[in-house]
Amino acid sequence: MAIERIVRGRPGGQESGKSTPENYPIATPPGLQAADHSWVLQTTMELQKSVGALTQAVATLTEQVKDQGAKLDAMRHEVTAARASIKTAGWLLGGIAAVIAWLLYRLPPVVTALLDAIRPGQG
Repeated sequence: MAIERIVRGRPGGQESGKSTPENYPIATPPGLQAADHSWVLQTTMELQKSVGALTQAVATLTEQVKDQGAKLDAMRHEVTAARASIKTAGWLLGGIAAVIAWLLYRLPPVVTALLDAIRPGQG
């Protein structure tokens, strides 16, 4: 008895010499699918966007600090000049007050001597 090999879909029941199929599968079999990287890629892009925004914010803050430093230096110079002016005015007013006090202390005897010299006989 001869056993015939029956091959489905082939006429005559004989196997052909082809070992690869003529039609390839359209989709990847369920167990062999590649991992989905879209979530990782989206997360990485959002992280990159956030880091870029933070970098820009740090750069802006650095510029603002430089501007505030310049303003503080200008204010410091103005305060120093005002203090020097106040000290100078204080020394001048103190000197004038000292001269006036000395004159008030020494002037009455001088005035009395002058008045006695101008009006000789009265007294």
